[in-house]
Amino acid sequence: MQEDLKATPAKKPKVSVLKVAIGSLLFLLELKVLLVPDPNLPDSLKPSNETQALASFATSFVIGLVGLGLILWGLSPIWLGNSE
Repeated sequence: MQEDLKATPAKKPKVSVLKVAIGSLLFLLELKVLLVPDPNLPDSLKPSNETQALASFATSFVIGLVGLGLILWGLSPIWLGNSE
């Protein structure tokens, strides 16, 4: 009967460090690209019209969102209480 009354220690949620690290890298690199564009970019990599510029911006934005999603997915066990 005494064994049933013993408290079991709570398991800490397991955060996926790899997901958080890759997500942080993607997010911060794309944030840098959006905020501080490279002035020494070769002409072959610069958009030549408005459509290419918009597509480049949209791609950077989506990659940044994927990075943010990876960060949130990696940290989700903290607020969901899962202990994988």
